[in-house]
Amino acid sequence: MEPRDFGDASKTVENERKMKTFLALCLITTLVVIVSAELHDDHHDNYTIVVMLEKKVNPLPCMKNLDNNAYNKFNKKHILDSNFDIADNIEWSKYLDEKGLCGRVPVQSFFQRNDEEKVKYICKGQGFVYKDNLCVSQVTFTVFHVTSDATPCRVTEVVPKEQKVMLACDTIENVECLPVHYEKYNGQDHGPHKCQQMCRVINLP
Repeated sequence: MEPRDFGDASKTVENERKMKTFLALCLITTLVVIVSAELHDDHHDNYTIVVMLEKKVNPLPCMKNLDNNAYNKFNKKHILDSNFDIADNIEWSKYLDEKGLCGRVPVQSFFQRNDEEKVKYICKGQGFVYKDNLCVSQVTFTVFHVTSDATPCRVTEVVPKEQKVMLACDTIENVECLPVHYEKYNGQDHGPHKCQQMCRVINLP
């Protein structure tokens, strides 16, 4: 009987241990990035990281979004649905508290309710493709950039700004191309192609 080579066996065990450690670290790193991206799901987040690790990003505007509630989520986060004194930080605090939005991210961005249809039109031919499913508006909007603390719910600053905006546009329920994400716009150059739904809904494989 040949003697066992305990050196080779120990190397095998050591290599297996290193591989398991490596895989565990990869998993932990991925989870940390996903959670971090979720906590910053606004114009301060890294949208590319979110879509690559958590969900597919559509390579073109107006492709199908698998979340049929995506526009409703966008609407809640970015379009005001009640009238209040927008010059009063206390009223803003009440609004964010009622909607469960206080402190969601350091700075949130809101459109006025009467601009909702104009915001939708960005995804319907009134916006230009920047990249992937991101579209830049042709016209400017009044956007309220609101800084708030979570506990207690307190708005510390509201900055209204007249500006162009950038939105991600996807088709919801195979019917309508709508905004699903607000992306910070810093004057990026867009291409010549308009954001609009083609004759059919394109699905990712």
